Amino acid sequence: MTTAGPTSLPPTRPTRPNRGRRLRWLVAVVLVIAAAVGVRALTRPKTWDTAATEPVASGRETLVGTLCFSVVENTSAPGTAIEPGVYAIDLGTSVRRKVLDRIPESIRLSPDSTMLAYQDAKFVVHVRYRDGTDRLIEGMNGPPVWSRDGEELIATAASQISDTKWKCVSRRARLDGTGMTQLPLPETDIVEDWSPDKNWLLVTTDPTGKGENYQLHCVRLDGSERTVLGKTGRHFCPRFSGTGHEVSFLRQVNGVTILFVTDVRATRLTEVYRIPRGAPNAAANWVDKGRRLLLLSGEEIVAIDPTTGGRFPLNLPRFSYGLVDCQ
Repeated sequence: MTTAGPTSLPPTRPTRPNRGRRLRWLVAVVLVIAAAVGVRALTRPKTWDTAATEPVASGRETLVGTLCFSVVENTSAPGTAIEPGVYAIDLGTSVRRKVLDRIPESIRLSPDSTMLAYQDAKFVVHVRYRDGTDRLIEGMNGPPVWSRDGEELIATAASQISDTKWKCVSRRARLDGTGMTQLPLPETDIVEDWSPDKNWLLVTTDPTGKGENYQLHCVRLDGSERTVLGKTGRHFCPRFSGTGHEVSFLRQVNGVTILFVTDVRATRLTEVYRIPRGAPNAAANWVDKGRRLLLLSGEEIVAIDPTTGGRFPLNLPRFSYGLVDCQ
């Protein structure tokens, strides 16, 4: 036997909201969020531990990489002043960090973006570590070039031996200065980049030794198996791609600077971008895991698709850039 229930619920009185309880709940939520933000800030990895961070304008493209540059003087809009020195900008987070207070003769960012190799005023190579310590490498002079594993450097010291003759000597060493050896390269070769497998070098060379017409060659560390990648004009800023199969470089002929990409055997050559006349300086390197080339032209920095030549301007502050490198 079943018993029928009521056809409707009995009426209930509306309850007055407990404002004290709601306020306590909101305070608890705010405290939890603040604690989470604080923990995230404490655990966030830093590229340069001793440098202050500053947000900069985010780019139109989301890139993976780091741009390192020196600023000689500020030429940006009012309110965006920046002191002279060397800075690093994370292209993904748009965070700028100061790395050095002084302006070196040249800079080169390590492949993992955690160290900076540079020349001091006497052209001696230093390594700036992420904790702010600075190591001088005795006996190594000239623009430094990193191995892809970040464990070694090569630097070429150039000296003028007569009014029309230059002599270049390239040395290889570990970061602590040990294992230093002189590479058996011609006295006209300047090492510009080192392949990921550490078997090949990109060198600019002037066969006349007069420092007038720098060709671009790909060569083994012992000087053998030389391939000419560029012969006519002045070649500069050559860089291996992440795979080591391609090379980007800038060529200047009759005042016109062009960004090219070629393979290491020079079987194909692609013109990527022609820089307008009047740009005071230019530099380029691979970023975004080899998907983009970052090009500095004057005070403008753009990301370029090496396949299509499409340009993606970055909303970075406008400075009088001195030295530039990126990874």
